[in-house]
Amino acid sequence: MRALRLTKLFGPKAFPPLSRVLPMVSSTVIDQSKFRWLALSALLTLGFCVRTQAQTKPLVLISQPDSTRAIAFESVTFTREPFPLSSLISWGQDRRTRVVIFALSLQLQPGEDPSNVAADAEDATQRHYDLTVESVGSVPGQQWLTASNLRLNDDIGEVGDVLVRVAHNTQSSNRVRIAIGHAGGGLPDDPGSEPTPAPPYPIRGRVIADGVGLSNVPVTVTGPAAGTTTTDAQGNYLILAPEPGDYALSVAKPFYDFSQPSRTFVNLRNRRDDIDFTGSRQRRTIQGQVKDDSG
Repeated sequence: MRALRLTKLFGPKAFPPLSRVLPMVSSTVIDQSKFRWLALSALLTLGFCVRTQAQTKPLVLISQPDSTRAIAFESVTFTREPFPLSSLISWGQDRRTRVVIFALSLQLQPGEDPSNVAADAEDATQRHYDLTVESVGSVPGQQWLTASNLRLNDDIGEVGDVLVRVAHNTQSSNRVRIAIGHAGGGLPDDPGSEPTPAPPYPIRGRVIADGVGLSNVPVTVTGPAAGTTTTDAQGNYLILAPEPGDYALSVAKPFYDFSQPSRTFVNLRNRRDDIDFTGSRQRRTIQGQVKDDSG
């Protein structure tokens, strides 16, 4: 019988490292994100992330940094899309292609197996295809990242781009794009969708007043991670959100009023730039009389 599960394909200690697999998936990912997700462990040393808070974590499928096209590869040859209908290498009678995709916050609970996870693909004609989930497991050395092995439905043809979603219990993921047979075509991205690269997610901006950057202003973040950083000499700040979720940023400085002292990010799943805070120096009117010795 064909060895289909990732642990059987690679062995429990021999899963191909991301540094080997992802260059095959997309050189764009390597150039643009420079394995930022591998720097997650270094996040603990940055100071602003001092504690975590309980929050329902969204189920997120990982995409390219600049599009909704999935980080995905064929499970046997490690080749990237477009994926053939049948694997080029056969380990048994079932040659149907298996595709590995990556997700955040997809963890099987005790007593569960891959049958508890569902996957679906939709083509340009709005036809849906069930994709069999044959394995679900954390990538060794990257426990925050889950790899799922999906078998292409027997009824699907060389339809081009399809939108893929996974669901686990009551949670459903975003949809990412993979190409079958050829790239292109397919449905447009879902309304409101955006790229969902791997974390951390930079949130950067500037705190200014009267057009001048304010230094040493505390910028506080709350959400799945919470803490405080301060602006540099030019008023710039940078925060790295370690995982998807709802975050809030706020600023405060004595003797300054801010037109929008807080900003909220619902289901943050990508970088945010130019998140600026504009303040003004407080001005107070002092009224009274000056009297001489005669009153």
